[in-house]
Amino acid sequence: MGAQNANGMSVDRQQLIQILPQLYSGLNINPEFNGSFEDGMEMSIFRLYNVGIIHGWIIDGDNDPSAYEHVSKYSYMGAQKVLVQSYEIQKNKAQFGNAEQIQSDATYLKSFLARSATQLTDYGLSHLREILVERSYAVLFRNDHFCTLYKNNGELFTLVTDTTYRNRKDITWQSLKSVNGSQDSYYTGNFIPTSLERTDTTATGQNESYISNPFSDQNAGRVASNQVNSGASGVQQIEDDEELARRLQEQEDLRAANNMQNGYANNSRNHPRERFERPDKHSKKK
Repeated sequence: MGAQNANGMSVDRQQLIQILPQLYSGLNINPEFNGSFEDGMEMSIFRLYNVGIIHGWIIDGDNDPSAYEHVSKYSYMGAQKVLVQSYEIQKNKAQFGNAEQIQSDATYLKSFLARSATQLTDYGLSHLREILVERSYAVLFRNDHFCTLYKNNGELFTLVTDTTYRNRKDITWQSLKSVNGSQDSYYTGNFIPTSLERTDTTATGQNESYISNPFSDQNAGRVASNQVNSGASGVQQIEDDEELARRLQEQEDLRAANNMQNGYANNSRNHPRERFERPDKHSKKK
């Protein structure tokens, strides 16, 4: 027996089964900035078990048509290859017939990657709300992780699996209302709002909850959490520190986007150079 890939070609089920052990450490999933994924054996696993997988790392074509034209045709891995090519052109280390196009695309890609450091855009978030049916589940791919996404009363929720909350029986879901986590809250299994603040624990418990924020810089979070006090003032301090940590993380992600070319160039000096081809897939916005 077998499954089919996105092109309708048969995929041997035994091949799929051999990939299953990789689920423990992760799968090689490549999101495309038009809202789809690059097809491959890994994607066939989700089709085999009829599990939907989605992401919100999408460029908005209505708001910025020029950026959409340059960005939407790429996947994340494809974007990295273009940035490497752009770096080699700038350093006169390689020549490409479409060098001008590469440089132009690289400029838009760097800007998009820096502005979507959390691998979620406002347009992508709206897209997720639109495509997910009420009271249905899907696998959300974000920040190189898979999580369970659920839609309840028109709002999106992700299943909380962070072991930091293993003793918090009142925390099951986290809302997905913003791209940087600033508007997200925690809920019980019945979608009743709950708070991170504990009345039966010390500030250490609040410390652990705060550091687990996936959008915070860990070091900044550790310093900030040492300042947390109980009561209303402590809650306000947590909010202020979270905002500071997010800004630090965004700055770090911006530097990472700008340095991505340098990192790949350094790797190329230690390994045989790979000639990258531009992706030939040009998906249109649905």
